[in-house]
Order: sequence, then C-alpha cells, then structure tokens
Amino acid sequence: WLAAFKQILHHRFSPPLTAMADSEYSFSLTTFAPSGKLLQIEYALNRVAEGRPALGIKARNGVVLATEKKVTSPLVDETTLKKIETLSGNVGVVYAGMVPDYRVLLRKGRKSAQTYFKTYRETIPVSQIVREQATVMQEFTQSGGVRPFGISLMIAGYDDSGPQLFQVDPSGSYFGWKASAIGKNHVNAKSFLEKRYNEDIELEDAIHTAILTLKEGFEEAITADNIEIGVIGEDRIFRVLTPAEVQGVQLTFVILGSRTTLVRSSERVLPGPICIRTNRDARSRNRSRSCRCVCIVF
Repeated sequence: WLAAFKQILHHRFSPPLTAMADSEYSFSLTTFAPSGKLLQIEYALNRVAEGRPALGIKARNGVVLATEKKVTSPLVDETTLKKIETLSGNVGVVYAGMVPDYRVLLRKGRKSAQTYFKTYRETIPVSQIVREQATVMQEFTQSGGVRPFGISLMIAGYDDSGPQLFQVDPSGSYFGWKASAIGKNHVNAKSFLEKRYNEDIELEDAIHTAILTLKEGFEEAITADNIEIGVIGEDRIFRVLTPAEVQGVQLTFVILGSRTTLVRSSERVLPGPICIRTNRDARSRNRSRSCRCVCIVF
C-alpha cells in the first residue's frame, strides 16, 4: 500500500512541480526547462502572435505577400510605414512581431544578397537567403547575452526552381509553404486558406484570396491605406504595389441573406446601401428586399 500511495502522490503533484521547475528557467535562454522547452522562444512566439497579421500565397505563376498596416495615430505619415520590403531583386519579405528586430534581419538579408551578387554576378537563390536568415535567428537562441528575435518572417521569391514561399520562426526553423499566415488570428487565417487554396491558382486570384483572408480578421474597413501587398511573377522582379495599384483590384461583396457573392468588376464600385430585388417565389416576385451592400474598393 505504501508503493501505491507514493504513485498517487507522484501522479497528483508531479505536474505542478514540473511547472514550477519550468518557471525557474524562464529567464535562461540557453538552458532547457525540464519540460524540454526553451521558454524564451515560447515567449518570442507569443510576441509574434500579437503582431499584425501577414500572409503569403504561392500561385502557379508567382507569389503574393499581404499584411495589415496599422496607423497608431492620425499624425503619423502613412507613407513611412512599410511592412513588406525587398531583400533582393527577386526576393521579398514581410514580418509579424517587433519592428526593430525586423530592421536588423532586413539589413543582414540585404547584405547577404549583395555579397552573393558581387561574388557570382547573379541573384541569390531564394532557399539560400532563407537559410542565412534562419541561421542568424538560430544563433540568437544559443548565445549568451542576447535574446531571440521577436518576429516571424514570410519570404517570397522566384528563381530557377520557380515561385517559392518560406516561413522562418524565432527558433530559426523554416519550412516551404504553399500558403501560410503569421501574426494575430493566424490560426483562423490558415483555416481559411486551407479551404480556398488550390495548386493551380493564378497570381491574380491569389491576390484576391489574400485580401479575402485579411478581411476575415480585419477590425475595421479595408482600404488601400491600411493593407500592403507585394507580388512577384514570372518576370522575377519583386515589387510592392502602390496604393493606386491596390485600388485597381476591385472586390464587391454582396451579402444577401446568408449568401455571399464575390464579384470582380472592371468599373469602379461605390460603397453604400443598395436595394436588391429577389424572386424567391411567385408571391414575392414584385417585392424588393433592402439590405446593405458591403463594397470594398481597391
């Protein structure tokens, strides 16, 4: 009975003791906690999850990056806020997390791309610049006197291997993705992408899907000023769309009862209330139903 009593005590009190033991390692970067975790990396991932959402979609003929751009004050110059940047001519990047950490990795990535071009006289392969970025982030998880980078990166590019999309996390781990999301509401965004994505998607449709995905978790009305889109196609030139170009993508969401229809238009659509006539049966044929037309114009 004594052995059984010890087993009961061990079963009941081991989890709290383990949790308490983990807390003793919460400030140690280079030491594993008893649970097998590096807690500072867990905290860095939590910081990423609090960042503004960003996503990437690999299409058949290119890659699109999209993100929400939040202006914290009406006094801030919106043109100075950039989340999507170019690492090299054929590679672009977007982040979720801490802006200062992003600037450090952006500078290191551009330096790597320039060094490669100076040595070999050709643009750096996407996979190589991803590895170098991941190596820098991994080194900051095993060195004394530093902390992990509080960001995750989505890196998009086009080289001889075709369009490519990678995600790099604070631990330094990276994977190739067909579509992925980081930042706030990334779980819901990934679920939405899983339902919408197919491998034959065109770049234009990928842009529309990216905007739809951002809209799912958007806290306010989408405009050309509070989202940012970067694309790279078969020309292998990554570029960030200007607000005027973003306005060229016009989406109209007509909500009728429980049905939602996505309409592409070549003409400008103005948001506002409209009257939609529905013919549900013979009795309601001459009756019109008023509803709100949710129009998003880019």
